[in-house]
Amino acid sequence: MHVTSTQKDSVMTADYAWNAETVMTNLNPDYLDICDALKRIRLIKGYTLEDVELISNGKFTKEAVGSYERNSRIISLKRLLELCEVYQVSLYSIISHVMWDDPLHIPRRRHHGLRATT
Repeated sequence: MHVTSTQKDSVMTADYAWNAETVMTNLNPDYLDICDALKRIRLIKGYTLEDVELISNGKFTKEAVGSYERNSRIISLKRLLELCEVYQVSLYSIISHVMWDDPLHIPRRRHHGLRATT
């Protein structure tokens, strides 16, 4: 039996969709708390989703950050560490908050010249 590349692509896409759905519905509750903590940190710092995109020089789009916060996209450990750098908060602080209800230690917002010029 000969399988075309289109057939392979459709099977791979279906497998990916099934795997992503399975992962999203079976996530560890602590992971979901990390997503909530990311949004809380952003709001405490006074950042909009657009601010995060500007501060990160486009490394994080507003759509990606919003997706992480809503848990509609899984954030990798590497991206989580990079976002922690943008927010100037340690990953340990987030994890200890989620796991042991330690208070979040979040530095105040620094002026980044966020006003867009036209």
